[in-house]
Amino acid sequence: MKKMALLTGILVMALVLGMTVVGCDNGTTTNHNNDAGPFAGTWTGAVGSAIATVVISDSGWTLSIPSRGFTDTGSFHRNGNSAVLYSNTDGSNVGTANVIDDNTINLALNNNSALPGTYTLTR
Repeated sequence: MKKMALLTGILVMALVLGMTVVGCDNGTTTNHNNDAGPFAGTWTGAVGSAIATVVISDSGWTLSIPSRGFTDTGSFHRNGNSAVLYSNTDGSNVGTANVIDDNTINLALNNNSALPGTYTLTR
């Protein structure tokens, strides 16, 4: 009987260790390519002196600034409430987007984009 209890204890410890090592994903480090998640929708706001519209869906993003005749499309790499944006034109990283709340995102465009800067867009 003692031997059975010892073996059961060893088995329980092995299972606990195995579950700890394998674990479950809590969503904070998972990369969500082609899953727009909280970014899905149409966002509008001032980009420089112009009004821009960004549409984000599971298939990618489109930035449109009609007054400047500018449009860019691309893909993204989302990790939780942050996403890195890539241009379909040359594959370059053009910036990042961060969800602030259900109706607001910050769009930080870098020097690879047409209008570098940080902008707040709303639904």
